[in-house]
Amino acid sequence: MFLIMRKLNGNLVPAYGEAPITLSEFEESHLVLLPGWLAMPHITPWFPNSDEYLEFARQPPANGEQRTIIQANEPAGYLRWVILSKEILDNAGFPELPAGTADADLFLGEASNLGRGLGVEVLEELSDRLARLGVPLLVLTTSVENKRAQAAFRKAGFSVYREYEPEPFGRCYLMLRWLVQPEGGA
Repeated sequence: MFLIMRKLNGNLVPAYGEAPITLSEFEESHLVLLPGWLAMPHITPWFPNSDEYLEFARQPPANGEQRTIIQANEPAGYLRWVILSKEILDNAGFPELPAGTADADLFLGEASNLGRGLGVEVLEELSDRLARLGVPLLVLTTSVENKRAQAAFRKAGFSVYREYEPEPFGRCYLMLRWLVQPEGGA
């Protein structure tokens, strides 16, 4: 479990108001939350392949990890990521990105958690954790129509790299955040 903290006046305090955020190990008991969350109106348009997310949650690949986002001791969302090989990046049309890049997805289960900085804090924590492991780059894909996600990702240090059209999502942005600066700068 990871407790997400931030500095305030030189002191470490819970990052998300008074209630700390944690990234808890994803447990089998959390599986029952995912279908309901994936059916929420603020999630469904952006995650049309909910069966794939459920399969990943049941059996993550060897290069993947997942966490339940916990806020105020209650499950608040889902985070997953995979470390990509050079072959996967090349086949996806991103041969210029380095092997070992992490690709992440997250969603917040309840609409009441949107717009409060929770996703930003989660992405900052994940970025810090992956950087300590030597992961060079963290990427996210979001629909060009999902302005709320784009704004949160920008607040967490991501920028639009380019537009592409992965199936079945349609027009999307690949957004990235360098965790280890590439040789020659970014």
